[in-house]
Amino acid sequence: MNWTERCVDHLIDGDSLNIVGLDGSGRSTELHNIIDELDSDWLVLHWRLSDLHRMRRTEVNYHLDNLSHPDKIPVLFIDDFGAFLVTDDGLWLDQLLFFRVNQVYPDDRWSLRCVIVTHPRDNEIVTDGSCIRDRAKLVHSPHRPISEHQMSRFGCATDEEMLLLTGCNNHLLQVGGINPNQRRGNLKTTAHKLLPRWVGQLRVRQQNRISMILRGKTLWDEEDSDALLSPLVVPKAAHSPVRCSIVSCIEKASLGELLVGAPWPDRDLSAAARRFCARCGNDPTPLWADSFLSDQDSLDFKQLIHFLGMIASNSGHLSSLRILSSNAVAGQPINPQRIASQLANLPDELVPRLEWRLHPRSVRSSHLHQRQLVLEKRRDAFSLPPATTVIGQRGAGNETDAAIDFNASRRTLDAWSKGIHVFP
Repeated sequence: MNWTERCVDHLIDGDSLNIVGLDGSGRSTELHNIIDELDSDWLVLHWRLSDLHRMRRTEVNYHLDNLSHPDKIPVLFIDDFGAFLVTDDGLWLDQLLFFRVNQVYPDDRWSLRCVIVTHPRDNEIVTDGSCIRDRAKLVHSPHRPISEHQMSRFGCATDEEMLLLTGCNNHLLQVGGINPNQRRGNLKTTAHKLLPRWVGQLRVRQQNRISMILRGKTLWDEEDSDALLSPLVVPKAAHSPVRCSIVSCIEKASLGELLVGAPWPDRDLSAAARRFCARCGNDPTPLWADSFLSDQDSLDFKQLIHFLGMIASNSGHLSSLRILSSNAVAGQPINPQRIASQLANLPDELVPRLEWRLHPRSVRSSHLHQRQLVLEKRRDAFSLPPATTVIGQRGAGNETDAAIDFNASRRTLDAWSKGIHVFP
């Protein structure tokens, strides 16, 4: 019995499925393979992310009401469900689907099953009640056989060699070039560009696991949790016992400097921006709170603007990059207009997406002394180094970032909601 057939058996047994993995790991392909495996005994509805963005709540409920049949088994497929979780209606739909799959019909018709696609980090998003992710069985995409044509494109002789080079990730397999050597070079460039996105799709404990692998603790996890790390980590099956391997198209140093808890990149603006993007993940409205972002005497604003521009240009999902700084530095009040004038030369892609506010006068700066990155849509938060270190203006030393309890950001979010508008 292959992977797709096992998934169909889970659906027959009444389970919902959550296909978890990183971008390019084949989750959408496997979702379509499951759909293709279903016969006329099933009633199928397939939603893509664009469908979810287009529908109102009443329309969602209407379609779910109609996804019912006296004889057929209803199943709802949702691609990129994790991307919808960080929207205003994401958690509402998550809880609604939990209610729907547990709904009992008086005429004993089949209950709803769901097949959703998420990233590993999406499972950390907490709802106020039960959700479909609590009910769904977690599965991950299998490594599919690689064709001889694909192997020849990169000069690989075996599936194993191809796996160790690319992780068999769809984004990497599509890299172009006029010969194998050029494709391998383009492979490294593409992997380097995608690396912050992949790391941003992992939970902290999974990043800690990668850190252990980088330090040489490389036995493959028998419980298959390492399978969620592809294409960053793959099994080296030629060894016994099976060991973990970082795919060779990814530079270990570039991967290591993106992980939570690793030293912050030292005086490296590009690496620092990549690290910041990795922490934000796909949250559309990250909030960077640091009192001393108001300190124009110590902070290099030109470098800050360059840093923010790099974040905006590398975060297509970003709708609003929010900054909260102090209304006073060293006891001296800050004039909002003075900061606004420094932002006159913002990059075009950043102008519509930057929001800057100062602490409200009712809030004491001492209550907001911690430097934080708050991901409100994900209900996640991190402590950060000082702003001058974050943007690479000063040496990092042993400064790093760390996950903190989201509840520790409540004062910060309250200060933001009442803050003095600086920009726009």
